[in-house]
Amino acid sequence: MFSVIEYVDNLCCLGLQIEQSNLQILDAAICFYEMVSRLFERYAVPCLVLPSSGIVYRALGSGTGMAISRVCSTLCRSFKAIQDISTYNFPPEYGRHIGQVVRVQERRLQDYVLGIGGALWTLETFGGQGPNGAAIFHNFPASALDAAHLDEPEMALALTRHSALHEYKMAFCEQLKISSRTKSVEKVFTRKPKYEQLYLEFLRDSGLEGLHWFNQLFIRTD
Repeated sequence: MFSVIEYVDNLCCLGLQIEQSNLQILDAAICFYEMVSRLFERYAVPCLVLPSSGIVYRALGSGTGMAISRVCSTLCRSFKAIQDISTYNFPPEYGRHIGQVVRVQERRLQDYVLGIGGALWTLETFGGQGPNGAAIFHNFPASALDAAHLDEPEMALALTRHSALHEYKMAFCEQLKISSRTKSVEKVFTRKPKYEQLYLEFLRDSGLEGLHWFNQLFIRTD
């Protein structure tokens, strides 16, 4: 099972490199890992593998908010699977190996949480530069960054600046009767933290529930 997942992952990453982060290939890759993240929940198959960085970071740098949301949902679902597998009573001959696999995936998940959280939330968007703010760019594939055409990637991937979320931001600002200019939105969100949560709820209600779920699970502290 693990070999099959690794093989499909390699195919997806190769296709994304050759086709310059083609959205159809990205959609297929995310769809595959959505199924992988549900293996234990639906079929009690203790096989959990997170997507490689080439898939996660290309989704984050893509031009579609749905890809970002779906990757966030997959990571949240994987977190739940890690918890469920870790507490399941497996036979001793399997438990040790499964535990090793889970620990590897748990460390990978932690890296993704720091990276995505840093890119979307802590890069001078909601409260300023965080200590792990630029963590994502340590492992962000150069080809993915080039394909995203980001002049200031540290800022451009923030929730209030990401091009994939621009239409959502405009609609949200129109709904609240506030200026949709990026700097104006950032000032409002910084001075009135409640707007961050309102924005995330707006994204959830607009079909991007993965961003709201990710925030509730990994970012929000209150």
